[in-house]
Amino acid sequence: MQFVKGFYERPTYGLLGGGRVTELVARPLLSMFFPELATVVQPLAGEYAMRRSLAERLPFIAGYGVDIGVLIDTYRITGTAGLAQVDLGVRQHRNRSLDQLGPQALAVSQAILVRAGVPSSDAATLVRPGAAPVTVTVGERCPLVDVQSYCASA
Repeated sequence: MQFVKGFYERPTYGLLGGGRVTELVARPLLSMFFPELATVVQPLAGEYAMRRSLAERLPFIAGYGVDIGVLIDTYRITGTAGLAQVDLGVRQHRNRSLDQLGPQALAVSQAILVRAGVPSSDAATLVRPGAAPVTVTVGERCPLVDVQSYCASA
């Protein structure tokens, strides 16, 4: 096993599934572009473990797209055979307002679309009535194996 994704019960919702961004954004887009990953219980849970040899080969998206990017990139390297899920019990979250979740949803959407090869710019702006526009940029850190100083120290 190369990668283990945690999932947990969220008492506020009483569900074992994901939160609002997962169910309204991530799962539908995964179903469209990466259907093999649509059954991951909580693709945005933020709790995972992976072998160092895998982590060194992965690029990491900066910001809210990191979880979904790591999941998709791991799947591309290992296939479903390299993925596992583990029940972590109950986790209490502070719930954010829909207004606060908008930029997160945009970043997750951008990350999935970029990984699906859909042409887009590095930045997208969330425009909502009565609110200031919010620009979300998809930045990416290269895999550690591509960093010369890391390779020299290994």
